[in-house]
Amino acid sequence: MGRTSVPVGKYLLLFTAVYTLAIVALTVTLQFVDFNARAMSVAAFIAAISFPANRFAQDHNRVPTGTERLKFAVGSVLIATAISLIQVAIVFALLSSQSGANEEMEALRQVMSDNSGILVFFIIFISVLYLGVAFFIFRWMAGTALKAAERRKSGS
Repeated sequence: MGRTSVPVGKYLLLFTAVYTLAIVALTVTLQFVDFNARAMSVAAFIAAISFPANRFAQDHNRVPTGTERLKFAVGSVLIATAISLIQVAIVFALLSSQSGANEEMEALRQVMSDNSGILVFFIIFISVLYLGVAFFIFRWMAGTALKAAERRKSGS
């Protein structure tokens, strides 16, 4: 008997809230601590997946199907990309408001246009990596939540 696929929108909203809060917390923290921001961004992405995965396991008492995982993974990567674009827009707005930033902004535009093919390749490559991480972590975290719930039931 096949499982029916459930909508993942509710879990993507939870992911969005947790990921946004994690990124804001990291941004504030990194103002005071010198640390690798890229590694922290990946950690925030993985942590943000754990909350909806646990909620999914609680709501449905099962791990997500492949279709549900794919929908969640694509949605979470699109959301993370949108949040990153908002961050970049804010940085550009702040830089452009500073005196002497016109030369720096023009140099940045030149570098980006000269290397646009490489930039597009890396964006696609990173997106595929994040897609894979989300696809596998969503199922793994839901499975972990189910096992923990079973242990709690058998222990009481």
